[in-house]
Amino acid sequence: FKGLNLYQNYVYHKLISEVEKVEGNSIEFHVDLTHGINYMPTILSNVIMTIANSIGKQVKLSFYNSDPIAGKFKETPTLNINEVSRYVINPKDGMLLITNQFLSIEPNYYRKVIRDKVDRVRRLARAFQAGLFLLINYYRKEIDEVKELVEGKFKGIENMDVIVEGCCKLKYDYDLHYSAYILHSMLTILSRVSLGKEELEAGELIELAKKYANELSEVLLTNEIDDIRSKVSNELADYTKLDEVFKKAEGKRNAEQQAQQDTPNKRNLIAHGGLERNITLVKYSGGKLYFKYLDPEKALNQL
Repeated sequence: FKGLNLYQNYVYHKLISEVEKVEGNSIEFHVDLTHGINYMPTILSNVIMTIANSIGKQVKLSFYNSDPIAGKFKETPTLNINEVSRYVINPKDGMLLITNQFLSIEPNYYRKVIRDKVDRVRRLARAFQAGLFLLINYYRKEIDEVKELVEGKFKGIENMDVIVEGCCKLKYDYDLHYSAYILHSMLTILSRVSLGKEELEAGELIELAKKYANELSEVLLTNEIDDIRSKVSNELADYTKLDEVFKKAEGKRNAEQQAQQDTPNKRNLIAHGGLERNITLVKYSGGKLYFKYLDPEKALNQL
């Protein structure tokens, strides 16, 4: 299994390093799977699909293979290359597909790559799955630190020692689990969608949802922001708890209703696009709505 670990991570590391240099919002991959030893063509196609779905670009992807050639020939035969599959991948669908794949893998596999932080990365992946962009926004620094840690482990491929024993036996001192490349692709997605700000303006949240959220999450967030706009009639120079804004607008001011804990409800957190009223603060200034959390950790721990 060490060979499997090496090949998958090596191909991913080499390709993603080149792909990240490509500018623009679109890219094409043309992959010839005609030649390869044993499992290599299959693994190559899996790694390419992971990269294509996680980079946040419009992707055109084609795979090719040749007709078999057998027998003896007086002249060099013509190799007939066929396009065996073709995909067009948009960023939203691709990134959500990788997120589902990441979450479906046994968490202990990722602990073979990074001992800590696995549970937190999985919670952030679930936040992306649910379109909770305000929450993800708080963790850009942590996401990038873990991503750099994994990238440092990839670089071990460049420095590993290969020992030849006898005529045909190789040993190498590299043992990074193959799940590293899937973990890195998830961290790449999270880094892309996290703006790393102290607050987000409503327009920024809507733009993130349009680019990256599934249709339901986008609708939930957009509707919630529209509902909040309808409740805020005057300037809110200071951040105010969203629950208080709604109670004031709806005339619910008694002490029992105001005595709310600053604890999020998981259902409401997801159903309101991350703008859960117990923990979300809102400010209305210059005709724009701004949002931040009282305590993002309380929201993250719900996932």
